[in-house]
Amino acid sequence: MKYLVFLLLVGISACSSNNTSSEPNRLWEYIPQNHHDNWDQDAFNIINGYESILKGFAAYDSSFILAATDQLLANTDSIIAKVPATDTLQKYIVVAGLQGLNGELEALILDMHPLAVNAEIQMLSIELIHYLGQIGYQKSNIYIFKIPVDNKEDLVWLSLSKTSKNPYNNSDKEIYTATEILQEP
Repeated sequence: MKYLVFLLLVGISACSSNNTSSEPNRLWEYIPQNHHDNWDQDAFNIINGYESILKGFAAYDSSFILAATDQLLANTDSIIAKVPATDTLQKYIVVAGLQGLNGELEALILDMHPLAVNAEIQMLSIELIHYLGQIGYQKSNIYIFKIPVDNKEDLVWLSLSKTSKNPYNNSDKEIYTATEILQEP
């Protein structure tokens, strides 16, 4: 438990650190040579679970967020359990990525305070984009949205659709167009 709290604090501090570099800070990389069809189907199911969490988040429904998070956590745990122990690539790419996602999901369950949920959704989004890039996800385009925030890191989320509402602010009725596609350099 104390390690989980430590990971939560490290994750939040990593999300809140300022980047003064003039170059864009890429938190993910797309590696198409890691692609495997089975990973795509599992990842597609994870994306659907993530979108369910965003749906509850946009509605400020903590019960829905907890239920969707529990379901996604169970899904990622079952994927980890079925990875063959003899396949080194799967072990180091898939399992490590899913464990990172699980850490963010567990942190989301632990602290449902509105400010903490905001930070955890942000970290979950970045972790999921990173995971999808690492496995070379190809089943569908992953659209990445970034909204600049004064004196803070950009708000980031992903979707299977090219347009999306801002899940961080349900009073913002604007429809945003993706700023990036994961599969493009």
